[in-house]
Amino acid sequence: MRTPGLSVQPPPLVCDPSAIATMPLQVKQPVWLQPAGATEHAWLACTVSSITPDRVTLLLEGGALPPVTLEPGSQVALRAINSQGVHVATAEVALVATRPHPGVALRAPIPFTTTQNRKFVRVVVNLPVACSVRASRDAERVGASDDRAKCCDLSAGGMRVETALPLAVGDQLALTLKLRHARVPSGELKLAGQVVRITQGVTKPRPQFMAGVELIYANQREQDLLVMLVFEFERKRLA
Repeated sequence: MRTPGLSVQPPPLVCDPSAIATMPLQVKQPVWLQPAGATEHAWLACTVSSITPDRVTLLLEGGALPPVTLEPGSQVALRAINSQGVHVATAEVALVATRPHPGVALRAPIPFTTTQNRKFVRVVVNLPVACSVRASRDAERVGASDDRAKCCDLSAGGMRVETALPLAVGDQLALTLKLRHARVPSGELKLAGQVVRITQGVTKPRPQFMAGVELIYANQREQDLLVMLVFEFERKRLA
């Protein structure tokens, strides 16, 4: 039986340290839920609202309502990601809410299995990126920039960049990835990287080089954000 609202609402957010230690989850983290019997790519986007030793509460994003197959006692697949990899689990539904905040509470603890390390999973994209040389063995290259470069594929470990800059292995780059995404309100994601390989690309209408760039993160939060973006790009591609 569905309840009109979950017992835990978005404010205040709750997190029990002993519970989070056993699960790769944290409050405000995006996760994906799939009801039993749903098609392979029918994942519901959710946000973790609270974590306690016996319950994990998720709120559905975008005002989506829980599907009718989502009932207390039913089984769901759960997917979460962080810099350590993609974590999947099967969990039992404890409560389902339709208002005021559509969501679902899952019985905890939830045993997760790490299926793959997202650092090595690459997705094909076509995103504009501004690229400039911060450091190089060739002093004349330092400061050179290309505002019309393109990111051709992306992973949590690096990206492939098509650029007019004649880069060299070892060059240190400042990168500004331009994208429209709710997790990047400014529309620009600033990153740092190092060229690990370079090949000649097309020569018209302007000379192009294909640069393999290893990303260098300022902190763990920056890396986790890119991991989530890569996962969402792949989820949309498979939808």
